[in-house]
Amino acid sequence: MVRFPPLAVFGGAFRKLPCMLPPGPPLLVTDRRLRAPIDAFVRAFPDARVFDGVVDEPTEEVVRSIQSAMRGASHVVALGGGSPIDAAKAANALRVEGGGGGRGGTHLAATPPRLHLTAVPTTSGTGAEVTPFVVVKVGDEKRLAS
Repeated sequence: MVRFPPLAVFGGAFRKLPCMLPPGPPLLVTDRRLRAPIDAFVRAFPDARVFDGVVDEPTEEVVRSIQSAMRGASHVVALGGGSPIDAAKAANALRVEGGGGGRGGTHLAATPPRLHLTAVPTTSGTGAEVTPFVVVKVGDEKRLAS
C-alpha cells in the first residue's frame, strides 16, 4: 500500500512544508481537537481544504468521506495521531468495496496511492507515520490492511 523512505523533519514543520509539497491545494485530514494546528496550517496554505471529521478508530464511512473530500486536492496532509494518519493513508491507498455492515459486507482492497501524502504526527508511539499498515473499523471489527 504505502511504500516510502521516511523523511523526518523536526520543529517548524508548517514553515518547512510549503517548499516540500507539490503545488496546488492540499487536503488536511485531522480531527476537530487540533484547532490551533489546523489554524496554523490554513495560514500556511490559504487554499487548503480541511477534513476534520476523523474519529478515534477510523471507520469505513470516514474513509469514504475523505475520499470524496480528496477530489480536487493536489496532495493530502495528515495531521494528528494514529487515527488521522491511518484514515488518510486508508483513503489514499485503499478501495472500500461493498455496502458496509461489517463482516462479509465490506472489503478493503489495496490500490495505487491517489495523491502525495505527508504525515505530520502530533503524538509519539503509534508509528502510523512510518508504517505501511492501517487499521479501519468496519462494523464492529477492526481490519488491518497494508
